[in-house]
Amino acid sequence: MKEKIKSWAFSKEHGKCDVITLIIYLLGVCTVSFFHEPWFDEAQAWAIARSGSLKEILFEIPHYEGHPPLWHLILVPFAKLGAPYELSLAVVNIFFMTLAVAVLLFKSPFPKLIRCLLPFNFFLFYQYGVVSRPYCILVLAIFLAAVCYKNRNEHPVKYLLCLTLMCAIHSMGIIIAGAFCIVWLCEIFAEKYRAGKLATVFKDKRCWLMASLLILVLLIIVEIFPHYNTYTPSSSNTDELFSFNFSISTLLRFMLIITEATVGQMPPGPQYIYDYISLIPLCALSFFLFALCCMLFCKNKKLSIFLLTY
Repeated sequence: MKEKIKSWAFSKEHGKCDVITLIIYLLGVCTVSFFHEPWFDEAQAWAIARSGSLKEILFEIPHYEGHPPLWHLILVPFAKLGAPYELSLAVVNIFFMTLAVAVLLFKSPFPKLIRCLLPFNFFLFYQYGVVSRPYCILVLAIFLAAVCYKNRNEHPVKYLLCLTLMCAIHSMGIIIAGAFCIVWLCEIFAEKYRAGKLATVFKDKRCWLMASLLILVLLIIVEIFPHYNTYTPSSSNTDELFSFNFSISTLLRFMLIITEATVGQMPPGPQYIYDYISLIPLCALSFFLFALCCMLFCKNKKLSIFLLTY
């Protein structure tokens, strides 16, 4: 019996278990969403989709929102046609997150036990599954990119389309996709160098596809670049845009991100960093997790992707 359970838990086969997990996830997210009162940023996206003109949504509002207008454009048909606010917002978000979880369940190489537990962690179940934000599409794009990653050299268009979706939905997607492309470009250069064909690198289809993505990203950055009065009512906000105050607390918060994303919780703001004693175990855990991730990614030859995106 014990061996049978162990065999099931570590099996990588896809089947009924994944279907059942997806149904439970969908029912659970729908139930929690029924009791969820939208936060102000969820409501703001809906208000923009309802009241903004297409011109404003495409060319004006992104300078104040800080991310591309795709999320607002998706909400436009529902908001402008008078669909129920909370219901429509939840349905759109649940639709994309259910697709993302389906990709995770039916396409990931993880053992059954891990696959069936992952959808119910805090981020996939509540933060992205219940709270209606553009992150639901970002998660879907990242999972699709992971599926296409293995065959990215044979099918670069599919992989680049996934990265394009990441860039088009959120400014954080630009950073992640950019890191993926930098690593991929380095791999292509190394591949050409080993083959003695470095001169042909710019004739490579993959490089031209990444160049096309770069042009799109530059246009998106121009579209979302903050106006002079985005942060302050004064004539300029250059200080807020281009200043960076490096400190020990900044470095600590940077390292604590990995704990925040897994098993711990970092202090809510820089003003709490003074309590160094309480931070000692949290920092120790963060450094341990960081070292563990480095070991795992190094073993799978993905260390550069982990470090650059981090």
